[in-house]
Amino acid sequence: MTRISNGENASAVFDLGLMQIQISANTAAERNMQTGVQPTSLTILPTYKCNASCRDCCFQSNPRLSTRLSGKAILDRINEAKAKFPSIRQIIFSGGEALLLKGDLHDAVRLASELGLGTRLVSNGFWGKRQQTSEAFARDLRTSGLKELNLSTGLDHQEFVPEESIVQAAAAAISQRITTLITVEVDSAESKCLESLLAHPSIHTLNNTGLLRIISNSWMPYDSSESARHAPNSGTQLRKGCSQIFNNITIKPNDRLSACCGLTLERIPELDLGANSGNNMRELYDAQQDDLMKIWLHLDGPHQIISASTPGHLQSKLDDVVHICQACTLLHRDPEIAAYAQAAAVRMMPELITRFTIRVEADKHLKRGVTHVQP
Repeated sequence: MTRISNGENASAVFDLGLMQIQISANTAAERNMQTGVQPTSLTILPTYKCNASCRDCCFQSNPRLSTRLSGKAILDRINEAKAKFPSIRQIIFSGGEALLLKGDLHDAVRLASELGLGTRLVSNGFWGKRQQTSEAFARDLRTSGLKELNLSTGLDHQEFVPEESIVQAAAAAISQRITTLITVEVDSAESKCLESLLAHPSIHTLNNTGLLRIISNSWMPYDSSESARHAPNSGTQLRKGCSQIFNNITIKPNDRLSACCGLTLERIPELDLGANSGNNMRELYDAQQDDLMKIWLHLDGPHQIISASTPGHLQSKLDDVVHICQACTLLHRDPEIAAYAQAAAVRMMPELITRFTIRVEADKHLKRGVTHVQP
């Protein structure tokens, strides 16, 4: 972790010819107030327990795990996030399988809705096995105020939750006017999960509602020797800045705060921001403003950082990378790559802070609807 430190009062002036930007603040919190960096979403991972045991699951989820957030803790964190971050617009519930929390999940969705926040649930669709059950689940979710449902499926998932359950869960949700996304992991050379789903007779009907979208995402191995699988246009996505850092905050089942909700967050200690005390969420979030590597991740993403800061023999390790979270793990866990990147971040500190400040200021103007620049 490379932090900005220029004594008690951090101050820097960067001359860009026609523009001069000055940052002067005593603390990360004060700098944050100046630059206007604010999260727009809160992700709650209330449990890693799942009724499936998918191979290479990012969180190694399975039915035997027991650590979880209590119902009270979930409600408290939602209330705190709303009070400390007026910029938050959406709460995302994922896991594990968040629906295993039953009433606690519905209470959390209801609270978020009452606070005027959007709500999204990520689920494996286990509850779509029978029509009556799926309709009851969807009805309860809608009554709680759920706005969006994301269903995860593909080769690994379908060992535990068949395609028919996914389709039936989607149909039940859409019947309740819940916007639904089905994410299919990229197929292997032998599997045809996406093709089969698109050919399902019910999918055409659901597509006509305007409430269903289906996408295919890259699949990355975690602990097995299986080959990664590229999604179309994954190369373009790999080379972008990380949209999670600074824009999202995540609460894990152990009630610790994370800088992102990425697939490999538990494998990268630097993403852990600290334990929630009940009133320190703002402080934990603000403290990361001093971390140059997070600023660089936000701007360029891990793939570009590795490409820009390491010699060729290390860049070749990117050849098998198909997902931005996979690149982030490589950046933090490969000692040689991490050392080169940290040294480069120090050398590039003026450039990184300047670019970050310009981007934040530009975003603020765009949000205010600025459409022209006066000569």
